[in-house]
Amino acid sequence: MSRFRRYRILIVVYSIGIFVGVREYSISQTRDQPVDFLTGEGSGFTDVMMGVNPEDPDTDFLRAMRALSEADEEGFSQLLEKALSSDIKHNELLLQFHAQHLLNQGAETPEINRALGRWHENFPFSERVISVPFATGPTTAYEALLLEDALTNIPWIADSAFDPYVQGSADGWRLRLMFRRGEEIDIGRLTEIPSWESLISRQ
Repeated sequence: MSRFRRYRILIVVYSIGIFVGVREYSISQTRDQPVDFLTGEGSGFTDVMMGVNPEDPDTDFLRAMRALSEADEEGFSQLLEKALSSDIKHNELLLQFHAQHLLNQGAETPEINRALGRWHENFPFSERVISVPFATGPTTAYEALLLEDALTNIPWIADSAFDPYVQGSADGWRLRLMFRRGEEIDIGRLTEIPSWESLISRQ
């Protein structure tokens, strides 16, 4: 019976992983909707995990995401901090989301850097991205080339893409980043500047 329970938990966890992976692509295409995968059938996975393993940090993370989708900011913060305080290391989605959430909320640079460092210390070969918002972007191919050159000179950036949140709209731009293994990240080089043009002027 204990063996069956152990495998049942694995099946549930891998089912959630597959479900989240499929939904994550569509989520990444929107501006700031990190909890859409908990609507509908996604919420059912949270209920299952609460029944199977209610004290697990992964369950706390799922509960936190559902609280956020229900506009329960206090519940979200408490559950997310509970999950993080367990020194969780295996859940990359949690560590990435924490860093992105801090960035979206305009947290202090050292706090964001610690979250980014924690994520990449545990997942040094990660190909997941972080998005940094900007009000505007380059309007000519030459400006885009200058910006690309400036970003290649930042040692902890392995790859980047700079594009509008929505093509043809005025909803702002996002700089999507992949990080280079073994380099210390200082996100302040991108968040503590008035505009993307400042990156070019620093060269």
